[in-house]
Amino acid sequence: RDAVDVYDIGSNIVANSIPLENTRDGDAEDILVTEGGDRLWYSFGITNPGSLTLNNYPEFLRNLSMPLIGDIDLATIDIIRDRERGIPRYNEFRRQIGLNPITKFEDLTTEPTTLAELKRIYNNDIEQIDALVGQLAETIRPDGFAFGETAFQVFILNASRRLMTDRFFTESYTPEVYTQDGIDWVESNTMIDVIRRHFPTLDFSLTGVENAFKPWDLKIPEDYKQWAACDKESLLWT
Repeated sequence: RDAVDVYDIGSNIVANSIPLENTRDGDAEDILVTEGGDRLWYSFGITNPGSLTLNNYPEFLRNLSMPLIGDIDLATIDIIRDRERGIPRYNEFRRQIGLNPITKFEDLTTEPTTLAELKRIYNNDIEQIDALVGQLAETIRPDGFAFGETAFQVFILNASRRLMTDRFFTESYTPEVYTQDGIDWVESNTMIDVIRRHFPTLDFSLTGVENAFKPWDLKIPEDYKQWAACDKESLLWT
């Protein structure tokens, strides 16, 4: 996304759209004060993130102003950096992490325009596809995940290693380190509880939400009597 859409709590109508470049550095603190933490949490909760796919790179990051450097295209840098650092091309990368290589471009996608562009850019040679491009082009994705098979394997491996090598998740996850109250707190609280505790105004918006990190469903109280005039479809009420 190239903007942060801010909603009033309980609404699905954008109240304020903030360009992403205006959220950098100290400006983020000002936005938090101006918009309010509860409205921002609600807005993040009901908003889907940008899809990790081709042709969806934020324009903000393709013309990113950097102090002492100037404007950079981070999308281009991502490709060049991989090549300079010896990251294998997509098919070889899959081989090295134990996945089967693709045998044709159609194994990535069957969308005609994307398929034609990939074949043109890589001279109809699947072995030339950059690792990042190939991963973003994958259309077959594990259920519930925003990325394809290749990134999924890397994610599972690194997420597991991160947990296994953190003693506070393993041998030090004990009452002696956390205290029993601390253990009970960790075991009985979720991110939903944390949000509710800090922002009680979001209690109703979180009703029925099982995972705070998935988009929240908008809900309207059944016994709400006074709907905003001519605005039922926008789910606004008074």
